[in-house]
Amino acid sequence: MKREILTVAALLMPYYWAMPVKADNPEHVQRLMATNQCEFCDLSGASFTGSDLSNANLKGANLANANLSGVILANTDFTGANLANANLSNAVLNGANISGANLQFADLQNASLLGASAREKAELAGANLKGTIMPDGRIHN
Repeated sequence: MKREILTVAALLMPYYWAMPVKADNPEHVQRLMATNQCEFCDLSGASFTGSDLSNANLKGANLANANLSGVILANTDFTGANLANANLSNAVLNGANISGANLQFADLQNASLLGASAREKAELAGANLKGTIMPDGRIHN
C-alpha cells in the first residue's frame, strides 16, 4: 500500500511542479491556462515554471514578481505588460512582442529573445541579461 502511494506521488510530482501554485488572482491564471488569452490580467506573483505559453496573448497583463523560469513563451504578445522583478531565467521568448513592456529588474539570465520585437522601447533598467540571447542573436555578457 505504501509503495503504491509513493508510486502515484512520484508520477504526479512533475505535473504538480508544472502547475501555477500561487497568484494574486487565481481566476486569471485559470483563464490563461485554459485559453492562452489573458489581456490585462493580474498574474502577479504566479508561478508558471515548466509551462508552455507559446503564442499567448498577455497584452497589458501584470506579471510583476511572476516565476516564468524555463517557460516557453515563443511568439507571446507582452505589449505593455508589467514584468517588473519577474524571473524569466532560461525562458524562451523567441519571436515575442515586448513592445512597451516593463522588464525593470527582471531576471533574464540565459533566456532567449531571438527574433523578439518591440515597436515601443521595452524598459530593461536593472534587468539581469547575463547570458541572454538578444533579438539579433548575440549573447549578452
